[in-house]
Amino acid sequence: KQLADRFQILVVNIDASDDWLVQKAGRRLVCYNCGYVCDETEADRKEQKYCDICSALLQRRQGDSPEITRSRLETYRTQLSPLFSFYLEKGILLQIRGNREFDETYKALISAIETRTGLVASKTRSELSLQATEPGS
Repeated sequence: KQLADRFQILVVNIDASDDWLVQKAGRRLVCYNCGYVCDETEADRKEQKYCDICSALLQRRQGDSPEITRSRLETYRTQLSPLFSFYLEKGILLQIRGNREFDETYKALISAIETRTGLVASKTRSELSLQATEPGS
């Protein structure tokens, strides 16, 4: 309760179709050396399968198979559905459509936060900071 008195609390759900998420996970490549992650199509454009950071070989995670991804999504929905209902009832749930590229989803998220809170968000992806603005500014 004390936190809610000092801050406006929002819960964000970035929702995407299972098919889109399965496809996206199936294209993910990771560097097990430094942790860099990229989309397979990005690596294909560069005609390389090596990390941009440390030059190690990029690899597909076993856990990104369609079967495992679908199972994880089912678990996620089963376990979190009651929470979403609770947050919706409290009026603090922001639903963002996620079936799009990262930059588009990020812009939608920033816009929804700004609209709901009246705060102005940093426009960079590296950090999300919110600043209060004076009315009319």
